[in-house]
Amino acid sequence: MTAQKNVANRRARAADLISLPVVGAGPSAAASTNSIIQNATFYNNPSGVLNYLNWTQHGLVTPVRYQGQCGTCWAFASAAAIESQYVLKTGVLVSLSPQNLVDCAPYLTASQNNKCIGNTCEYGYEYVYANGIQTEQSYPYTSGNGNVGSCYYDPSKSVTNVNYYAYLPENDEMAMVKAIFNIGPITAALYAGNSGFQFYQSGIYHEPECSEQVNHAVLIVGYGTDQTAGDYYIVKNSYGLNWGESGFFRISRNLNMCGCGSSAMYTTIAH
Repeated sequence: MTAQKNVANRRARAADLISLPVVGAGPSAAASTNSIIQNATFYNNPSGVLNYLNWTQHGLVTPVRYQGQCGTCWAFASAAAIESQYVLKTGVLVSLSPQNLVDCAPYLTASQNNKCIGNTCEYGYEYVYANGIQTEQSYPYTSGNGNVGSCYYDPSKSVTNVNYYAYLPENDEMAMVKAIFNIGPITAALYAGNSGFQFYQSGIYHEPECSEQVNHAVLIVGYGTDQTAGDYYIVKNSYGLNWGESGFFRISRNLNMCGCGSSAMYTTIAH
């Protein structure tokens, strides 16, 4: 199974999961999601999702990390999405290894000779589907200085495997909200080249002239609505705690802002 195989089918089949009820197999995850439902305020529309949700408040998101001087955002984002699914399966929050993906995952053709150029979350999911992934503790991050080492993955130390991943319908931000509500945090890509993003400190990021040529992967952990600024996503970045809102940012929703609705993905795990 290659990373490029059946992408159209995966995108089409995304609707199979976004209509499911909230999942939560682990005891603490189940308690968390039940609490969310019991205290919910719902949109007055058929979608039946919360009008505000932030999975960091319910134990599904590990602390913000720093990717450094290497284009490894895709590895941090895909590892983070798998971490959230692991909590929902087991009730245990554990940091998984972006470096495992950086060293070992398949790459876009343009990045094969310089892995710090970048990659996509799809390749990260594909690797964990086929091989598994270690913890951050057993396979620590070392590429922050711009260097990538050789793969030393040990299958005996794998924590989990992806059993499914898919693109959500392109530029369908209601599907994204449903996926965040029903499945958990999802990965997305956006254009991060504007100075307004690079030096973002707080508030809802809104860039009317922003390019839709995406170049940065992130984890969307929730969404909400501001009475003045409108709908937004809550997003975990990999620029460290000193960037943005303690490593997170909010960005306008329902406008495909900076291309964020063009290549959103979700994943589920086997165990």
